[in-house]
Amino acid sequence: MKPHSIAIVLAVSTVSSASLSQVNVEVVRGDANRQGISGRVEANVTGNTGNTEGVIAGGSGRLQYRRRKHLVFFHAAGGYTRLNHSTSVERFLFHARYNYEIAPWVWLEAFGQVEHDAFRRLTNRELLGAGWRFRLVETEAIDLFYGTSYMSESENVNLADSDPHQSLTLAHRWNHYLTFSASLSQRLDTGFTAYVQPRFDQFSDYRILHESFFEVGISDVVSTRLSTWMRYDSDPPQDVKKADFRITNAFVAKF
Repeated sequence: MKPHSIAIVLAVSTVSSASLSQVNVEVVRGDANRQGISGRVEANVTGNTGNTEGVIAGGSGRLQYRRRKHLVFFHAAGGYTRLNHSTSVERFLFHARYNYEIAPWVWLEAFGQVEHDAFRRLTNRELLGAGWRFRLVETEAIDLFYGTSYMSESENVNLADSDPHQSLTLAHRWNHYLTFSASLSQRLDTGFTAYVQPRFDQFSDYRILHESFFEVGISDVVSTRLSTWMRYDSDPPQDVKKADFRITNAFVAKF
């Protein structure tokens, strides 16, 4: 069976901070109504020579399968940056999710995730969760979904000697997300997703993730996509900033 779409990012510019320690799975979720197998692959690589020597590479992929009321998809992503003989970013992530359609407007969700991010001192993070996904609005041009779930999170962090945080923690979080997408015209799409994840036992310890995008079709095959990404952690390790921002401009080819 052929994948529904395979996308190769041909050019990517302006990354102010790269981090995969929280993932927006909504931007990689495919058409939930499509039966059978679908997929998507993105990749980018930049070589540098002269004043700066090295390579920046990254990529991601999604594989999705829908059979009647059952939907499962897998998402994997990674990045590597080595400049002037020094590795500054090394990260990977694997996410798996299962949905069961109870009614056209409500699903059960279960998910798991494993990740590593040297840039944020994250040796490994493992999580398991389950909850509900609701369709709030669905028209030909607009979709709006809300999800809420319980999430168990285990983190192993490489801390500085003076950091008062624990290197190994187990937290129970309340995961919320709101995701919106709109087709403004035949070749113009936009949307956003926002996550809030407080700890059940300490609501002052929370994480926020927000991502928005505009995608303009140049032709039936090629489009350009501008996306903004923000992550906020209220209680990060000692020498890690609370907020990360990223702006990405990409050309995407679909087959």
